[in-house]
Amino acid sequence: MRKKTIIILLITMCIAFAMVSSASAVNVGVVKATSLGSDVVYLTNAPDAVKKPTKYAQSAKFVSSHSQETKKNIYQVKPVNGLNAKYTFKTTYFLPQVWKKGKALTCVESSAIKGNYLYTLVLVNSKSNKGFIVRYDMKVLNKEGVNKEGTNAKSLRKIGMLYKSGKKLNAKLTRIAKAVKVGPTFTTGHGQSLSLNPKDGYLYMWQDISSSENLKLLKIDPKTLKPAKSYDFKLWNLGSKSYVKGVHDLAFDKYGNFYVEIVYGASQSLPTGAVKIYQGTINGNKITAKQAPNVLSRGPGAYKQSVGQGIGINPVTNRLFILTDGAFYSMPIDKLMSGTLSKEDMGYTVLNTKREFESITFDAKGTAYLFVLRGSEILQSKDPYV
Repeated sequence: MRKKTIIILLITMCIAFAMVSSASAVNVGVVKATSLGSDVVYLTNAPDAVKKPTKYAQSAKFVSSHSQETKKNIYQVKPVNGLNAKYTFKTTYFLPQVWKKGKALTCVESSAIKGNYLYTLVLVNSKSNKGFIVRYDMKVLNKEGVNKEGTNAKSLRKIGMLYKSGKKLNAKLTRIAKAVKVGPTFTTGHGQSLSLNPKDGYLYMWQDISSSENLKLLKIDPKTLKPAKSYDFKLWNLGSKSYVKGVHDLAFDKYGNFYVEIVYGASQSLPTGAVKIYQGTINGNKITAKQAPNVLSRGPGAYKQSVGQGIGINPVTNRLFILTDGAFYSMPIDKLMSGTLSKEDMGYTVLNTKREFESITFDAKGTAYLFVLRGSEILQSKDPYV
């Protein structure tokens, strides 16, 4: 009987592994990115670049409450010269640190929103190339008051601690727990690129295991939370006659175009820390791409001191956001791609915190959601159209 049970268990595990690994692979080959030049927009009116802090800050009550926070954090613009986009972010959800079977949910690298669902990409650990997606039903969370300040605010973290200690949930916490779905583990790479393509309704991310020219883009089913398809290709820049490497960020506009941001070291034609942006399309098994003719002289963070943490696109204003720890820039996509972008078109924001930022994403109404760590939480902007 015991032998039969073991055999059944092994068969079940094999089937589960096969399901996770069942994504169809498409070898696209070399995608030739057209280039209309590299007209550098010198951001001489921007605030000083934000440097990576010596030590990242934590949420105000995270340690003293043993992660069971009830008072929301509020982050506003820091009073520095050059700011022209004044955002205020306030905690929407304190997300759990742990879940069923002691599964850690702390190492979050990116997030995306589709309708009522919030998706986060969690690494198994910071040194692993494996991770999984967690989906939160915001409609249920809000109905149960999880987005409100007070006792309800700590519900998700309380559920995680009760799971960890083997204690039962009451009726309310059971309803909240059912709003959380943890997907299977798969090879993710660094994981900071999870994003929604509003055109086809799928999630996408780079499987960026290395910084070579070999790129792999994953198409992920938002219901099963596992890869449904992968695109393998190389991106060749016809202007610079070189392969594009170091692709880690990803965002889609409302038309289904995708964007990536590449930061460059000093060269004969570009200043240190210059930012090139590529726009691409996915049509069936075909991928096209082109380099934006405008290049930013630098990003919001100091080059090699405050790394880029992600990009996002507001579907209402059609502005592209570049995020780093403590700050972000924004710009109109139409001017970026037409080569008419100027430094006056840019939005500059620096927030009054030294916490680690992981992603900025937007809902269909144009409201910004900022994901920060220590502990994991998502904050909502009260100024969606700045």
